[in-house]
Amino acid sequence: VAGSRRILQLSPFEQPNQPPPPNRMACMLHHLCLELCARAPELVELVKGTPEGDGLRFGKYTVARSLSPVVLDLLRVFADLAETVPELLLPQLGAVFWGLLVDRCVAHENNNILHDLFRRLLMAVMSSDAVRDDLLRVILVDAHLVEKLVEHYMANVASGNSSCFIGHLVVVCNVLRLRADSGPADSFLRTFLDRSEKWQAFLPALRDVTSVQTSWPYRGQRLALMYPMPNATTLTASFDLADAGIDIGSSYASLLSGYTSPSPSPKS
Repeated sequence: VAGSRRILQLSPFEQPNQPPPPNRMACMLHHLCLELCARAPELVELVKGTPEGDGLRFGKYTVARSLSPVVLDLLRVFADLAETVPELLLPQLGAVFWGLLVDRCVAHENNNILHDLFRRLLMAVMSSDAVRDDLLRVILVDAHLVEKLVEHYMANVASGNSSCFIGHLVVVCNVLRLRADSGPADSFLRTFLDRSEKWQAFLPALRDVTSVQTSWPYRGQRLALMYPMPNATTLTASFDLADAGIDIGSSYASLLSGYTSPSPSPKS
């Protein structure tokens, strides 16, 4: 799926301002996505049923359990499909899948490949022009996503541990925060977060750690819990992101997810 998308993006056309002509690669990608999305429930069961491996020793740490490469490959397929045909795949991923995914990220706190796949999947949900409330209910209410993320963050802060998952967790939570702030006042996401006691208690810590993450001195320091930054490449070297803040309209919000201006709230 990812390879087909890259080939299509690199395909030259004689008239770049005109819609590209139909081609066999696009047809193949279309049928491949349809077939994989139709089998998504079976693939989810495979993710659930694949056993974890034995412990492994790395250079500076040892993990008690290793994640099967089969699971990572399946999650990579899901991430590619979510970015290509989100309307077909995402409704197929239920509460069990999302809950299992967060639990795996917490259990395998040193597996950055897994963490990045989780980020890609959730970004696909939140980047949609019209986020479906029924899908958000599955992720936030049924799978308890916010509660699990906040609990893991607070447990790490309390223990002084530096979990590699925290950096992706901060990015994901900021996507939730910015998406809620940019939506209508009566949207499901904003209402849910406003009523969540755990989220409201966590919000000041999230803002503090994000401000530190985006400040210029951080770029020369090795601070725990900070990785990764939004992929700003050379742009972050040209100015201090902290000067622009971390809310809607800031450089940070634009770099993270394109949240440049709030949507107008409905009139009462």
